[in-house]
Amino acid sequence: MNFRLYPRTRCILLWSLALCMLQPGWAQKNKQKAAAPPVSPDGKDMPDATIPLQPLGYQGAPVRYMLAGAVANSLHYVDPSHLLLTYRARMLIPRDGQEAQGDDGQMITAMLLEAPSGKVVAQTQWRMYDHGQYLWPIGRGVFLLRKGRQLSLLTPLAEVRKPDPLRDLAVGELPGTVSNIMVSPDGRMVIAEAELPTQHETTSPAAVAALPDPAAKAATVTPAQQGTDIQFLRLDLTDAAHGRITMSHAGHSVVASPLGFPLSGDGHLHAEMVSPDDWNVFYTPWRGGSTLLGDVVSTCAPQSTFLSGQEVLVVTCNGGDGNRAMAVVTLDKHELWQEKMNSDSTEPGVKTAIESGRFAISTLMRAGGGTSSPLDLMAVDSINAQRIEVRDIKNGMLVASVDALPVQRAGQNYSLSQDGMHLAVLQNDVIAIYDLAPVKDFPAHKIKPNDLIFVAATEKQEQTAKAAEVAAHAAAVIEAPLNVDERRTPPTLYTPEEKAEQARKAQEKNK
Repeated sequence: MNFRLYPRTRCILLWSLALCMLQPGWAQKNKQKAAAPPVSPDGKDMPDATIPLQPLGYQGAPVRYMLAGAVANSLHYVDPSHLLLTYRARMLIPRDGQEAQGDDGQMITAMLLEAPSGKVVAQTQWRMYDHGQYLWPIGRGVFLLRKGRQLSLLTPLAEVRKPDPLRDLAVGELPGTVSNIMVSPDGRMVIAEAELPTQHETTSPAAVAALPDPAAKAATVTPAQQGTDIQFLRLDLTDAAHGRITMSHAGHSVVASPLGFPLSGDGHLHAEMVSPDDWNVFYTPWRGGSTLLGDVVSTCAPQSTFLSGQEVLVVTCNGGDGNRAMAVVTLDKHELWQEKMNSDSTEPGVKTAIESGRFAISTLMRAGGGTSSPLDLMAVDSINAQRIEVRDIKNGMLVASVDALPVQRAGQNYSLSQDGMHLAVLQNDVIAIYDLAPVKDFPAHKIKPNDLIFVAATEKQEQTAKAAEVAAHAAAVIEAPLNVDERRTPPTLYTPEEKAEQARKAQEKNK
């Protein structure tokens, strides 16, 4: 049956619509609809669900503040059906006698949400003493929380936390201003670096008491000692579901300046330059000993990140920091795949979901490209986007690609669920949830020999590198299976030193 609207009827409908638009709240409701998250140009990455943030009291921080590296919000999956959302609360900051830890604190609201419904399960507030990162996912629904120098553990879904899911358990206090905290992908090792007080500063007795037993460690720290205190903390998450977590000190050292290195539960990586654009990558187990994994071609210091206990993501430069490539190599010296990154991307951040075999990588996109340099307040105007990609570890298959707005340099605005099936991103005034395709056994990217980023070390090269490291604790010039300099993109201008090095290598090769 067909219906026909007569002119009088159409006038009545238009008049009613005009009256609705004048009603309070109509514009606000439609404003929320207009704030729907952006999608990629190809239209494939539409969110499958959204959680409005305005009803939760959420207020975003200034864009320039977030681009400078400050942290005022975060988003983490606790399990595939729960999210932990935190954001800066605009309220008076109470004094608690610990203001000396920082002169510019903030209050943070934390919410445990059901996903994708957005139902609030629990809510609390935390007093912070600075604007650095304050929350790290450990795994199995466990989080490390930092309030100034104090470290706490958070287990929102543990049985014992049901009356108060967001109540944290203090586990210790660091002896100085925290400069860096690193967590292994499997959650078994945490490294906390803190700048020790100078002669004119004091440390609380609680901080000194929290230090490991000096008799069992190589270094003894006093409140007046300068440098960077490094504590190695080992976690046992076997019974994390019941809220029982074992934390023990695995090591302790004091160095001149912060280190920051890629780590797993069993060891760590470091790269040493052996010649221009040529780097040796070593793997060192915590129990001691060192293994040369191979040779990496890069015009900048390569960045490495453990994706699991065996796979490592290596990001390199070719002709400039802005022209980057990424590859995944294994501790048994195999390169699984490699791919060029966007030429104007910089400062990649990585989050991994080991059990699913996937990882998410976030890069900042600059307008106009150019070489990369450390971002500061003078450079933030050149950042125009933040790209978040989800890939399979084994083959590099692109699962999802999302541009996040507003851009956040610290990379706390997205999370990949532990099962690798959901990606959550803070998008304007909503949490956008993307349901990802099931994991499939795709073939890995083909790697051409003349495009290699990584060349596996032979047994002879590994022995030579170990001998040189023991003798001089310095990088050794090791002949690579494929001449490093021949892999440069022509034309190439060599310095006199590089020409001499080329001639020397050619003579040794002809012997």
